[in-house]
Amino acid sequence: MKKFSFVWFAAFATTMFTFALGFVAFRFYTQRNELVKFYEKEQVGIQLLYEISTEILRLSTPLDGDVPKSSPLIGKLDYAVFNQAVLGPLTETEATTFQSQLEHSRHSPGLLRSLETLNEYRSFILDKSNLILDPQFQAYHLIDALFVSLPKIFYLNNSLEQLQHDLRSPAFRQSGDIKIWQEVGIKKTFLDHMSESIEKVFAFSPADPGLQKSRESLLGLKWEFVNSSLALFDSLVNRPDQDIGIQLEQMRGQAERILELGVEGLTKFNNTRLAAAKLGVYTSLAIAFVLWILSLGLVYLLVRRFLSTSQVMETVITDQKKALVSAQKLAMFGELTAGIGHDIANPLAVIQATTSVIEKHFGKDQPSLIPYLERIYRMVERINAIIKSMKSYLTNDDNVPIGDVDLVAAFNDVRLLTNHRIKNYGIELETNIPPHLHHIVGNESEIVQLFVNLISNAVDAVKGQKDPKIVVSVIEKDSYVFVHVKDNGPGVPMQNREKIFEPLFTTKEKGEGTGLGLAICQRIIDKCHGRLELLEHGPGACFQIRLNIYAA
Repeated sequence: MKKFSFVWFAAFATTMFTFALGFVAFRFYTQRNELVKFYEKEQVGIQLLYEISTEILRLSTPLDGDVPKSSPLIGKLDYAVFNQAVLGPLTETEATTFQSQLEHSRHSPGLLRSLETLNEYRSFILDKSNLILDPQFQAYHLIDALFVSLPKIFYLNNSLEQLQHDLRSPAFRQSGDIKIWQEVGIKKTFLDHMSESIEKVFAFSPADPGLQKSRESLLGLKWEFVNSSLALFDSLVNRPDQDIGIQLEQMRGQAERILELGVEGLTKFNNTRLAAAKLGVYTSLAIAFVLWILSLGLVYLLVRRFLSTSQVMETVITDQKKALVSAQKLAMFGELTAGIGHDIANPLAVIQATTSVIEKHFGKDQPSLIPYLERIYRMVERINAIIKSMKSYLTNDDNVPIGDVDLVAAFNDVRLLTNHRIKNYGIELETNIPPHLHHIVGNESEIVQLFVNLISNAVDAVKGQKDPKIVVSVIEKDSYVFVHVKDNGPGVPMQNREKIFEPLFTTKEKGEGTGLGLAICQRIIDKCHGRLELLEHGPGACFQIRLNIYAA
C-alpha cells in the first residue's frame, strides 16, 4: 500500500509540474502572440497613415490647375479597415461617430470636406493606435515628423493655396484679419518641429539598422524641404501676388519622397521587431512541446518503474528459486556421478587388464583378434574420458588439454559409439565428410562426446518417425570448419529455443534425459573458442558447429 501511494504521489507531483511548465510556456506564448498582433496592427497603421498623408498632400497641392473635388480614398475607408490599425475595438460612441463621419463625407463631397475628414482620420488613428508611445523610442520621432507635422504644414485649417488666395483678396486687406497670418506662423512652427523630429531620429545610439540606412537621404531631403518651405512662406507673406504653383509642386515632390523614405525605414524597423516576436512565438511553442513530452515521459517512467517493481521482484525471486533448485540438482548429480565413476572405474580396470592378458597370450597365435582388442582399449579410454568430462563439468574444472584433433578419426569413433542405437531404430545416417580435413582446435575425447551427444539427441528426435534420417555434413571455409547435424524430426518449439542450452532443461519424457547433453556441448565449444547454434532450418532441427582450424 505504501508503494502504491508513493507511485500516485510521484505521478501527481509530476503532473502538477507538467501543468505548471505548460502554463508558463502558454503565458509566454500568448504574450509573444499578442506582441505579434501588436506589430502587425502597427504596420497596418503605418501604411494607412502613409496613404492618408499622401492624399492630404495631393488634395492640398493640386497641380496644373486640376483641383479635385473629393478624395477616392475616403470611399475605400470603412470601419473594418480602420479597426485593423487600432489596438482595440472602438467604444460604442467612437464607432457611431466614425460611421457618421464616413457617411457625411460620402454624401457631402468637396475638397475642403475631404481634407477635413482625412485630417480627422489621421488624428484618430494616431490617438487609438500604438504608434505614438514614448519619446525615448526611436520610431516615435519619425512618426511624429511624417504623420503629425508634415501633413499640418500643407493643411491645418487651410491649404497653402487657399492661404495665398485669402492673402490676395481685397477683403483680407481691408479687414486685416490676423488669423491668416497666424496660420502661416503655425505652419512655420510645424516645419521647425518636423525638422527637429527628423534630427532626433538619428540621435539615438545605437540607431536601428532599418532606419539608419535611409539617414543620409532623409536628412538631405529634409533640408531641401525646409528651404523650399521657407521660400514659399516668404512668398506668401511678402509677395502674395506671386504664383506659388512651381514652389508647391517642388514641396509636394520633396514631401512625398520624405514620406516614402520614412515609411520604408519604419517598415524595415517594424519587420525586424515582428520577426523577433514571431521567433519568440515559435520558440515558446517548441519549448512548451519539449517540456510537455519530457514531463509525460517522466510520468510514464515513474509509473512504469514503480508499478512494475512487484512484478520484477517476483521474477527475480522465481529465477533465484529455479537457480537454487538447479544448483541442488547439479550438486546431487555431481555426488551421484562421482560415486558412479568410482564404481565403474573398477570394472573398467578389470576389462582393461583382461584385454591385456588376452592380447599377451593369444595375440601372436590369433592376429585377427588384435583389431577387436584395440577397439576395447579405445572404448575403455572413451568411458574414462566421459566420466572425467562429467566431473569436469560438474566441478567447473577447465583443466583439460587443448590441442589438434583429427575430425575424420573422431567421427569414426562417433560412428562406433552411436551405430548400435542408429541401427536398432532403423535410422538412416548420411555423412558428407571430406576424407582430408584440416585438424581442428579441441580435445579429442570432448569433440567425440560433443558429436555423440548431438547425434544421440537427433536419434531421440527421429525415432518413431516415418523414414527417420540424420544428416552430418562438414565444410571448410576460411579458417573454420563448419559441421551441420540435421534431422527430420519435429524440431524445437520456439518457446524452447532459448532454454535448450541451459543445464537440466529437457523436453524428453521423465527418466529418458538428464538435461545435460546440450549444456555439456556448449561447455566443450566454449573451451575450443567455437560456436554452437540452432539454425532456423525446417523441418526438423539443424545444429551448426563452428570449429577453429588448428594452426601448427
